[in-house]
Amino acid sequence: MVWDNKGADSGWIEYNDPADPDGDGKPRTFTTSSPPPDPSFECSLDKADWKSVCNDLGSTIDETVYFRNQNAGYDSYKWDFDYDGSFNSTPPHESEVEHTFTKAGTYTVMHQVRDDGLTCQESPTLDIYRQLPEWREIPPT
Repeated sequence: MVWDNKGADSGWIEYNDPADPDGDGKPRTFTTSSPPPDPSFECSLDKADWKSVCNDLGSTIDETVYFRNQNAGYDSYKWDFDYDGSFNSTPPHESEVEHTFTKAGTYTVMHQVRDDGLTCQESPTLDIYRQLPEWREIPPT
């Protein structure tokens, strides 16, 4: 918190980013009237078992994957499922969306949230697998 010279709380906070995004050897610091929005999200295949690490899902081609922001109530939510810079979800105010991947591979899913004029994003990876054929035993002849 930031305090004025009379000891009153200003309602402002200071945020320190431990990363060094511009390579100057110093973390990025800014002060804002509210904390930055948290873009953390969870994934599920059935809307019952939510996982915070989406790569643990074991999703296969043509299987619906559900995504939801862990913090509802932000001004906007955007989702980019193929990491091409174009957001796929509409409307932008949905904190929970679904997507079906049609090809096997590793996908980077970008989730961007905006609140009080601040924007933050998270971009974890998600592996989509090709479903193995059903096993059946063939007796010898």
